[in-house]
Amino acid sequence: MKKLFETLFWRLPMKKLFEPIAIIGRFAFGVTCLERICEEWQVKSQQMNELIEILWTLTSTKDVCDWWEFQVSEIVWDIEDNKNETPAKFGFEFLQKDKQETLTEIIVNVCWIAGNNLFSAFRSEHSMVYTLRVASLLKANNVELPDLKPFQKSKVTEYQGWGNSVDKSFFKN
Repeated sequence: MKKLFETLFWRLPMKKLFEPIAIIGRFAFGVTCLERICEEWQVKSQQMNELIEILWTLTSTKDVCDWWEFQVSEIVWDIEDNKNETPAKFGFEFLQKDKQETLTEIIVNVCWIAGNNLFSAFRSEHSMVYTLRVASLLKANNVELPDLKPFQKSKVTEYQGWGNSVDKSFFKN
């Protein structure tokens, strides 16, 4: 019960911090979290690096629906359907089972930060849920969260909540 209370207590102020950040900014935060945990856990496979590069292309795409349909949706559905195969597919099968599950969950949640708002009007809570899950997973595994300043530059008031298309370097400190 105490752990649940601490998680909820921590998530409420985090939610407020993410509210003004556009979907692209939240997504960039998620990808940065994925990079961080891979670095921390020494996941350096070519497959993971390629996945991360594919994910980063969202921030600069002009057509988010095409990005989802042609680059990411198949990856997400494959992971969702074959979670036990994901560690080998992306080169982190050497991790302990609980870390494999955590990293798989982070990948899926990062994808859904963007994917959940694609076919409806912008609703902040759709991407917020997945953003907070990613942050919580890093926190639960004692991995330092990235500084929010670079992601706060992507405003929810831009491009109908999505934020402007920018190169990934926009989000680097």
